Amino acid sequence: MGLSRKNVLMLLQERTEKYADKVALGMKNQYGWREFTYRGIGLMSRKLAHYLMNELNVQKGDRLAILSESKPEYGACVFASVISGMITVPLDVKLTKYELKSILSDCEPTVIMVSRSHIEMAEFLKQEIPSIKEVILMDEPCCNIKEKSIYQLPDNYDDKWKVRSSKSTAFIIYTS
Repeated sequence: MGLSRKNVLMLLQERTEKYADKVALGMKNQYGWREFTYRGIGLMSRKLAHYLMNELNVQKGDRLAILSESKPEYGACVFASVISGMITVPLDVKLTKYELKSILSDCEPTVIMVSRSHIEMAEFLKQEIPSIKEVILMDEPCCNIKEKSIYQLPDNYDDKWKVRSSKSTAFIIYTS
């Protein structure tokens, strides 16, 4: 099967199996490099997708907003959104709370994924936007943050992936 006939889900599964222990993504932090293997990104994506589908009961076409700076977990959130049949809405972290509120009021996400540095904004948005059922932290859990972290999700990930046609919407991107 040629590359043109493969979709994102097929590529994710193929790369996860073929390059399991190879580094897929890395990011430098204050402690040095933090690396994620293809297997690690694949498992994180599938665990989050399982949680979205089975615990939050998201439906195909529901929106998943992401409010975060660039980081390896961002990719896992996008893949989980695709696996679960959701539509990803990436948000610019430089937008004001009023701009974010306007965007989220329009697209009506059910879930917002957020990095630790934007947790207060996500909590504000959850209170303002009725469609948001849950805020999920994209970082390691922290003692003063009550939101569930993707690192705390149970090791459940043996779900069937939602079938997506090549014509289904994967992203909604707001521009200025």
